[in-house]
Amino acid sequence: MNSESGDIEAEGRYGKPYECEGCGCFTVTALKIVIKRRKEKFLTEAGKDDDVMKLLFINACARERGISRTLELCDTFIEAFCEKHPETVVEELNLFRSGIKCYGIGEAERRDELVGRGRFSDEMFDAAHDFAAADVILVGAPCRDMSFPAVLKAYIENICVNRITFQYTSKGSEGLAAFSNMVYLTTCGGYLKDNSFGAAYMEGIAHFLGKGKYVSCCAEGLDILGNDAEAIMTCAKCDIRGIADGLVC
Repeated sequence: MNSESGDIEAEGRYGKPYECEGCGCFTVTALKIVIKRRKEKFLTEAGKDDDVMKLLFINACARERGISRTLELCDTFIEAFCEKHPETVVEELNLFRSGIKCYGIGEAERRDELVGRGRFSDEMFDAAHDFAAADVILVGAPCRDMSFPAVLKAYIENICVNRITFQYTSKGSEGLAAFSNMVYLTTCGGYLKDNSFGAAYMEGIAHFLGKGKYVSCCAEGLDILGNDAEAIMTCAKCDIRGIADGLVC
């Protein structure tokens, strides 16, 4: 590994890389150094020590605070979680302001080339490294067309990187992300019933990219005529505080 660029080489002063069962490629040992360094960089910039817990808040809400009901739920979780874990540093990634784009053929080919060369320090993988290094992940996304905003799917395309957030072995794929818990919060004007596709998809992503626990909460029926939207939100916030209090990190 080059100490300045952070690029991974097959051999280096960090020891013999881990050889995966499938192809003998170098993977986990070197990658953990990259992830650790990105986390150390984050903590250094935040002025924190090694005991800091990093909560990555992936904000997929188009509306701003004070308008977005999903953001209202997310802020409730963050407040409750930080009360219990005062050592927490929250990093918020606003997907609508991030410039994240869907992968086209050009992006996919560049990603594969960089991965093949072990160039994991390229800025193309910044989002994947940040995701992999987070201790707790909070995803906030309003229900849109039975799922969630397209920008969240674009983000997932950017973080699903072989040898950073997951790897292939002879037994299949294995998640590499460090999170102990992923929480998915959403709101819906109607009722999702058995069609909560967004929550189900994010649960699949959580199991694909890591070994942590997954939990979701939805405030639904908010726009149904005759419903008390404020009461629904109050009930959801109560559930969310319980989720935050019950997480084992």
